Amino acid sequence: MEKMRLAYCNECEDLVEFYVRDEEVNETYKGEKIKYRFKVGRCKCCNSEVATDIDYNSRKSNCKIEAYKKQIGIISLEEISELLNKYDVGKEALADIAGLGKVTIKRYFDGIIPSRKCSNILIQMLNDEKQFIKLVEENKEKLEKLLAFSNGVNYAVNGQRLILEDSQAWTHGPVYPQIYNKYKKYGYKPIDNGICSTHGCMLSKVSEDELKAIDLVINTFGLYSPKILEKISHFQDPWKEKRIGYKENEPGIEVINEESIKAYYIENKLDSENEIMKYIMDCIKIN
Repeated sequence: MEKMRLAYCNECEDLVEFYVRDEEVNETYKGEKIKYRFKVGRCKCCNSEVATDIDYNSRKSNCKIEAYKKQIGIISLEEISELLNKYDVGKEALADIAGLGKVTIKRYFDGIIPSRKCSNILIQMLNDEKQFIKLVEENKEKLEKLLAFSNGVNYAVNGQRLILEDSQAWTHGPVYPQIYNKYKKYGYKPIDNGICSTHGCMLSKVSEDELKAIDLVINTFGLYSPKILEKISHFQDPWKEKRIGYKENEPGIEVINEESIKAYYIENKLDSENEIMKYIMDCIKIN
């Protein structure tokens, strides 16, 4: 015998039998009159709306929000999912490529509504593969920025050089050419071969003191998008010294002076999380 399905009716103040009907719902949300279709539960006794299951109100709220976003031209969760599938990319990687915070895409799936600016970036990426590729190219150098910052912070923390290769003053900031050429093939994909830190592929060659410096960089500079990191690198004297005479977007391969890097990071006292975060905020304000 099939178990009777019951729901609580506020009007009847009792558990009642119900039916479900596909309806057009008209509501006002954030000052906008919206309409959407939803399978509404109705009390068989008085026809009042009832929640048919524990997720009923959550589903209805999501439908309302998606209808609101569609009406004002904000990218939908369905479109974001399409974007993730189209380029076979994870949520964090997509956020990085779009120049957003790492958890931004995840927050959209948790119910946060994207801003108009962020939505436009994602919609353009969805509709224009060339724009996606362009953003990927711009983001490839994030690894290089974090390497350069790690090298500098290690001077401030430990007084030693971290990366033996000389960096060059490229258009978008300091770059280690050999490292860049070795890992650029990964694009926006995770680097899962050759530098698997959790498996000791490289950590065996890094001291505990150096790891502290690297962790400082990841916990500070690593929070920001490639565009912000580029702005910070352009603020630094060692890079600027080697860009003298170059136009803004003109390629260059001038070697950045290592002693200049050491002096810069030590003089700016970039040896703690608090000091580095203050430094980042100052750079962002100036830029």
